[in-house]
Amino acid sequence: MGYAMRCNICEVVVHRRCTRRVNNTCGMPAQYAEYYHDCQEKVVRKAMGSNSKSMNGWVRVYSTREPKWLSSFAVLDKGRLSFFDKEPLAGQLDNPRLRLELDNKAWSVRFLGEGPNGERDGDFNNCIQIRHQGEVIHIMCPTDSATAHWMGSLQAASKDRHFMTRSPSAFANNSLVLALDTPQNLNVNAVNVFDDWLLIAAQEGLFATPIADPRNPFPLFCSGAFHSVLYIKDVDVVVTVSNQNRQLGLISASELRIQLNQPRPTVHLQNLPGIEYAHMIEYHQEGQQKYLLVADANSIHILQQKRDFFAPCLKLELDEPATCMLSAHGGIYYGSDKYYHATMLYSGKPKIVALTEEHMADYPMAVLETGDDEVLLAYQNHGIFVNSRGERTRNSIVEWELTPMEFAYSKPYLFVVHCDSLEIMQVYENEGLNSRTVSEERDVYNTKQAHIVGNGPSDEVLVTISSSQRMELHSFGVKSGKRGGSKRRAITNAFGSFEKKIRPVI
Repeated sequence: MGYAMRCNICEVVVHRRCTRRVNNTCGMPAQYAEYYHDCQEKVVRKAMGSNSKSMNGWVRVYSTREPKWLSSFAVLDKGRLSFFDKEPLAGQLDNPRLRLELDNKAWSVRFLGEGPNGERDGDFNNCIQIRHQGEVIHIMCPTDSATAHWMGSLQAASKDRHFMTRSPSAFANNSLVLALDTPQNLNVNAVNVFDDWLLIAAQEGLFATPIADPRNPFPLFCSGAFHSVLYIKDVDVVVTVSNQNRQLGLISASELRIQLNQPRPTVHLQNLPGIEYAHMIEYHQEGQQKYLLVADANSIHILQQKRDFFAPCLKLELDEPATCMLSAHGGIYYGSDKYYHATMLYSGKPKIVALTEEHMADYPMAVLETGDDEVLLAYQNHGIFVNSRGERTRNSIVEWELTPMEFAYSKPYLFVVHCDSLEIMQVYENEGLNSRTVSEERDVYNTKQAHIVGNGPSDEVLVTISSSQRMELHSFGVKSGKRGGSKRRAITNAFGSFEKKIRPVI
């Protein structure tokens, strides 16, 4: 693959430029890998010192205020980032050439890996970009180690501002759906609604539990990991991705309904040959034709419904593995090296429109339908609103203050999972190119290992939080009176990992 690399041992697929950032722990026993990660984190923390929000050293700086590279001594301390022409002595920090106030202004930081004008040669591998109140600052660090330390310190300062508190905004109701303690806890990959049941795809197998009275899920399959599960109501079939080879499979919905009411359910899983290492599935209907979309490392396979079966009919070759797929607006959106919209699948020669240009330092993560002929294209560092022809529907972009890991949308709220938090913000209605994008005020939940696993029966966003001892499944639904004012229920904090914070309006 020209733009991606796949490990021969563990089959993980990453962008070619990201290979040097992947830790070499594949093939190790789990305990060895955990020990390796723990030791690595200790080394980084020791190198950064006890106060990770402080940093200083010589860098090169390029800003919109002074559009040329200047050598500067940078000092990050007490929520201020200052740049000096020479190394200041103690008590001489009052006259910097440039100063950014980070505690009370909206700003974002990201590793750029390219120059301010898109330069991509090796000299810019250690370039960091800061966006602060309309000003863009590029910082060139001398070494990889210095870049890591500066990124760690700036991200710590960003998190401090991110978790400032104020009176509750109460965007969404939240409730605990299911809690499992060891040894019954599950490593959940996906959850899907099937009639009055929740189907749970987990590393331990495929499980089910009733929606009305969730309790210990009972197994349907325990022969290997299940990575995805999708009930297609129009076809009345359940699609799964399972086992080490990520094999595509079908379960008859009529058979499943019968077996769910048996003391010991036994369900037949029909594997579909020819597709392995699937990492994403999506259902799509175009006219009277029904399709199953399956993404692997090299392509998107399009399977058409033929009575009770899906038969291969088309394949979209990709330059990079697909990172997202969405059925909307009469076609399918997908992200690969860039974002695309494909229509006319029935013709055998689909019309494919590139919605954006490729950007080496910012890759597609998610595509979310936000309105009639409007989607939010979420990149690693920002988001833009476009229509199915790639035309901008709003002039403003959305800057992520912290690095996003996952996205979900339940009108009118956008859910963003970060490394150690879950953020909820309102997406404003589209009223033209000058429309606002997302609210400044937002709910933030301080949690580690959060994972968006699906949607509930009323389009609630389902999120798991996990530790080695416990798994919790939480439901986040739009408050009545917000779609519009029932009283907000407190979220369970059973093992101290889900703490509500409120990000203020600045």
